[in-house]
Amino acid sequence: MVEGAKMRILLATDTKVYVKDGRYYADNSFVPVVKRYFDAFQEIILCTRTVNVSEIPTFCAEISQYIYDYIAIDSLKSVLLNKYNQQIINAISNCDIVVSRVPSIVSYRVADIAIRQNKPYMTEAMGCAWDAYWNHGILGKSIALYMFLKMKKLVYRASYSTYVTEKFLQSRYPSKNNSINASNVSIGKLEDRVLKKRINKIKKRDSSKLVLLTAAAVNVRYKGHEYVIRAIKSLCDSGIDITYYLAGKGDQTFLRNLSKKYQVEDRVIFLGGLSRQDVINAMDMADIYIQPSKQEGLPRSIIEAMSRGCPVLGANTAGIPELIQNECVFKRGSVSSVISSIKMILNEDLERIAIENFSKAKEYEEEILDNRRQLYYEKIKRELLEKSI
Repeated sequence: MVEGAKMRILLATDTKVYVKDGRYYADNSFVPVVKRYFDAFQEIILCTRTVNVSEIPTFCAEISQYIYDYIAIDSLKSVLLNKYNQQIINAISNCDIVVSRVPSIVSYRVADIAIRQNKPYMTEAMGCAWDAYWNHGILGKSIALYMFLKMKKLVYRASYSTYVTEKFLQSRYPSKNNSINASNVSIGKLEDRVLKKRINKIKKRDSSKLVLLTAAAVNVRYKGHEYVIRAIKSLCDSGIDITYYLAGKGDQTFLRNLSKKYQVEDRVIFLGGLSRQDVINAMDMADIYIQPSKQEGLPRSIIEAMSRGCPVLGANTAGIPELIQNECVFKRGSVSSVISSIKMILNEDLERIAIENFSKAKEYEEEILDNRRQLYYEKIKRELLEKSI
């Protein structure tokens, strides 16, 4: 039976892995990804960037137990200069399939070599290459078109493909072969008491006050916090008493200075990096969750907010419009659109939105997504075994 078949995969990504005393550690968000592939295939050769550290970052957990072998990339420049080509060639020749998480310079190189070696590969489309690089400074803009076209080509010809969105990435990066949508975001079993608590909060809400929340790294400009901050003064002048909470790690200097410039520093509260439970607590406290990003895949924070029954406003970016009501989508990069959306949602039936969001979030329960992926991985293993006979 295929279910117990052991296979070796080469997993390529740009995610940073931290090394201490020969042990590997990764961001908490990446650990479930590695474990998922380990559970399905058993042996993983991981090809990604590494950083040697004397102290393990607080946001990391160990992944050594899931790694069969490792290709440690010291820099993306080294990849472009072909420094690791021979290691990658050797690894691919000794694995059953390559998994490339795209967009990613490392993943592009590994997929190219897999094609030359006639090795089957799977792409995991995490986000839009164009959006990711165009919104990432001058250097990013200079390579955005190349990264977009390259991803389009690699996904199209991939033996297998998974997408984190239902429609958006599939339309931009279609695959000619078998594919599924399975978000990289998953949540635990939802409890109805959470929705009841939210509805009770909505009924008791002070209509003269509004608490907004965004959960995203505050030093990443394309997350779009600035458009909400710039909208606050106008909203306050119109009689809406707003407090905007920002949950996320990173240098706060730019956003703090912007808050002072627009004279709303007393209304913009930086919570810093929070544990997952503290983020959930912040979502329960917020009246509205807002995601003003200019680049995304399918934002985990939106799904988590919806799982708390929280009404959500979001930019018309990537997979965001797939998650929320049409009337809750605003134009990305537009302060006036943010202002209009906030005024609009206060006149909407927030109970209805809360119920719809909670129901939508159930589609992302871990058990549902795990079953979908598991069936797909079993199909892949079965086909690979058939071809090897």
